[in-house]
Amino acid sequence: LRSSVVGEVEKRIAKIEDRIASLEATQKNRSEQLADPSVYQDAARRNQLLDQFQKAADKLEELNARWEGLVLQLEAAEVELAAKLKG
Repeated sequence: LRSSVVGEVEKRIAKIEDRIASLEATQKNRSEQLADPSVYQDAARRNQLLDQFQKAADKLEELNARWEGLVLQLEAAEVELAAKLKG
């Protein structure tokens, strides 16, 4: 028996994990582009990449914090569910 709270939190965690994985892949690509010396010869391109990289880094930080909160919420919900099942 799974509680609806546990199931809902698990869905939210999975959704955030997918977003984190996608952003991390995009960041890897941006890092590779930023490692290319030719990028620095084009100031507009460099600045755009740096701006996008920073915004995505900020979003990753936010998503990781939300993920951590949801994991704690999930653990608490599972403890509560286990306690209810015991008696």
